[in-house]
Amino acid sequence: MSLDNYQSELAWKIVKYEQEFDPYEFKDCYDNEIDAYDDCKKALTTSFGIKGIIKTLSNDIEYLKSFKNDDNFIKTAIKKASDLLKEVKSYSTDLNKMEGGLEI
Repeated sequence: MSLDNYQSELAWKIVKYEQEFDPYEFKDCYDNEIDAYDDCKKALTTSFGIKGIIKTLSNDIEYLKSFKNDDNFIKTAIKKASDLLKEVKSYSTDLNKMEGGLEI
């Protein structure tokens, strides 16, 4: 898979996650999915942007863990955020190898 396709696929996953996790915040920040996708894809091209995504996902996970973990919605949300966090970290590592030194 090309880097552009990889970024595009990951950007859409992040947008869908953001919409699901906090739809009100999403609507406050973006007029539509395309604007969110463009911002996310741009963020995935810089170490600052990737760090921001990682921090946001980590904060979401910590926030979700503050609730009762026996709730299926919370368990599912934690899993989705954790899986996406792993994927962003993996992407960061792969990008670092491809770009030869993007420090994250």
